[in-house]
Amino acid sequence: MLIFVGANPCIAHPIMWERVCMNRNDPKIVVIDPRRTETAMAATHHLPLLPKSDLWLFYGIAHLLIRNDWIDERFIADSTVEFEAFKRHLAAYKPDLVSRQTGLSEQALHELTGLIHKGKRVSFWWTMGVNQSHEGVRVAQAIINLALMTGNIGRPGTGANSITGQCNAMGSRLYSNTTNLIGHHDFANPQHRQKIADVLKIDVATIPIENSLPYNRILEDIDTGRIKGLWTICTNPGHSWINQKEFHSRIGKLDFLVVQDMYRSTETAQLADLVLPAAGWGEKEGCFINSERRIGLTKKISPAPGQALSDFNIFKLIAAYWGCDDMFAAWESPEAVFQILKECSAGQPCDMTGIESYQMLDQVGGIQWPLPAGQVLTDNE
Repeated sequence: MLIFVGANPCIAHPIMWERVCMNRNDPKIVVIDPRRTETAMAATHHLPLLPKSDLWLFYGIAHLLIRNDWIDERFIADSTVEFEAFKRHLAAYKPDLVSRQTGLSEQALHELTGLIHKGKRVSFWWTMGVNQSHEGVRVAQAIINLALMTGNIGRPGTGANSITGQCNAMGSRLYSNTTNLIGHHDFANPQHRQKIADVLKIDVATIPIENSLPYNRILEDIDTGRIKGLWTICTNPGHSWINQKEFHSRIGKLDFLVVQDMYRSTETAQLADLVLPAAGWGEKEGCFINSERRIGLTKKISPAPGQALSDFNIFKLIAAYWGCDDMFAAWESPEAVFQILKECSAGQPCDMTGIESYQMLDQVGGIQWPLPAGQVLTDNE
């Protein structure tokens, strides 16, 4: 059984959806979404709940699972904490109240709960429909709690799975140097800062000592005037930000907005003072890490049009104009950067020091981390 929440993989994740359609177990497919999406039309069950009522629904399902004694008590005892407090919290989420809040019938609530109970392997899947939504953190936690309380985690065919919004979302989390230090390190940890400084051959004093701002804090600091310039890369908050009025009000307070994107027609690019034209995926070489931890290689098969450059070359040129290009002297090519980032991963959960080269990635069609140096590559990896 697969449960999709606020996700439309039929359109947004076609490779994954193809695998769902090829599933030889003929699973039940439940879609929880106010919209009647393409995925909802192909599902065995569609629950069109009212917008912003997700948390009510998942707490209501958890309430029924407990009331019917359809929980995995051994797994809960061995692998979770504070379940009794959670159980007390759920007491108020009775079916009649949850039905009024979600717009779903009590029968639909009982039916979904029964399906979860009867499922031999139940997996939960969600994407930006949850992660960037009203009460997004709590909703994600509530979905994860359903997997935990029924023991549907840590076994094949189960799990609580956040489907990434784009193919390199995992790569950007591990190596973008944004809200955590390169290689899944911590800006606030002095040992981590020293390790990265040594690998990059830079002065450790140039590395910030605290984590950088998440998106919502960036917008708040634009509003207060602390941030006066913003550089957005391959993202379109002018369309995707949850509160559009708030976004456009705050973005208008900037002194300078730069957008780096392969499209100049995005809503955010239309607001920009400067657009940096970036090459598309087939117009540059590099790596990405998808949601199954697989590091893949992309190859340049066509020249970029007009003035467009790869992101790598844009960053190098800006570093030169800023007078800090000596810090990037070893960044001679995308593969050279890969070798540097590989060193940064040493000893981390995402250790990929066993990947020798682009050629190795190319020969096997991608490799999953962790693959530390000295570990033999197996067929599964």
